[in-house]
Amino acid sequence: MSKIQTVTGNVAPESIDISFMHEHLLFGMPGWDLDPAMAFDRQVVMDGVVQELRALKKAGADLLVDLSPIASGRDVNFMVEAATASDMRIVACTGFWSERGMPPHFHPPLKGVDDLEEIFVRELTKGMGTTDVLAGIIKIGTKGEHMTPMEEGLFRAAARASKRTGACITTHISSHLPSPVGVISGREQLKVLIEEEGVEPSRVIIGHCDATRLPDYHLEVAKAGAFVAFDHISDEVGAPYAFANEMRIPWILNLLEHGYERQMIFATDRIMHFLSGGGAQEFTADQLITDFMPMLRKAGVGDDTIKTIMVENPRRALAMPD
Repeated sequence: MSKIQTVTGNVAPESIDISFMHEHLLFGMPGWDLDPAMAFDRQVVMDGVVQELRALKKAGADLLVDLSPIASGRDVNFMVEAATASDMRIVACTGFWSERGMPPHFHPPLKGVDDLEEIFVRELTKGMGTTDVLAGIIKIGTKGEHMTPMEEGLFRAAARASKRTGACITTHISSHLPSPVGVISGREQLKVLIEEEGVEPSRVIIGHCDATRLPDYHLEVAKAGAFVAFDHISDEVGAPYAFANEMRIPWILNLLEHGYERQMIFATDRIMHFLSGGGAQEFTADQLITDFMPMLRKAGVGDDTIKTIMVENPRRALAMPD
């Protein structure tokens, strides 16, 4: 038996339909809440987020993974309320975005690898922060070409927490940097998590693979046994990593031709409200369904394959032992 841990309770994996594996209801840089200029009208923001979630639900989505981790705008009670109001299943994460997202309280010597591991395990088994709402996935990342010593400790803590709980690990790479930088950091992530710490490859999602724009790297991640995340879909203008959806189609077809349909996940990395101000995105998450899926079908990708990627792969990735 297995379960998926959502913020409104555990659900059976087979009950889940289309899932978006990397999104954000709220996101803010650590310290945003200490800036008096960053006014946060909770109800106004809630209304906007619920409206977008309902549109996503209407388009056909059933579950959203919110990857705003500790200190990066994660608001557990906000997620619970938004999930209840929109009837969208939401999975929250434990973890840290990268060293850049770790407040000094979590730096050595105050907190070491063992301490971080225990925090992650507790949030997956007891509740996030002071709540009893469970996280359902671990989010970690790197911000440069190579892991910093602190980020290496973060990855080792996540790996050990994953092995203790069965939770999946999903990663952030430096998607705003030139392709070789993202590739180098992704390779280091695979090495630490799978080769050195012994995490089951099927418990690892390497994030922002589409941002590298390198199909050989996508195959490299898949051959390692991890999930290949195309998680900037529909983010086509504005951001340094934004580019036309049409570019993603041959990369997806390449993975399919090599037999890796069970190792892809899709998302948009949509931030529904940016707590640090600015950075408005010119797309909504539902465009993955309304715009991108028709493009896949036109390219010859069948509905059964789309179901594997959008339904069955997330079920397996998010499933935890009951």
